[in-house]
Amino acid sequence: MGILLMIIVKLLDPIGLVVCFVLLLKLRDKWWSIPLAAMASAFMTETILTSTQITRDWGDGLAIAILCGLLQAVLVYGLFKLNENFRKKKKLLKENVD
Repeated sequence: MGILLMIIVKLLDPIGLVVCFVLLLKLRDKWWSIPLAAMASAFMTETILTSTQITRDWGDGLAIAILCGLLQAVLVYGLFKLNENFRKKKKLLKENVD
């Protein structure tokens, strides 16, 4: 039960989501940007959490952070692709109307 709660909390982490968003915004056409964004997000959040908590060792939640980073990166990448497809369809409809 504790691991499930950790996964839910990490999925709702705004800092990790922002890191994924920024990296995927820069590299949105590359498929390998998903694991890169997940790893960067996991390492960054783990470093921030370790530096702000005295009783925590670096790497305590790294596996869960990588898993949640992957889920966040896939979500953001999917939203980028969905937006791209929407813009293409909108442009195509606009050209057909004219």
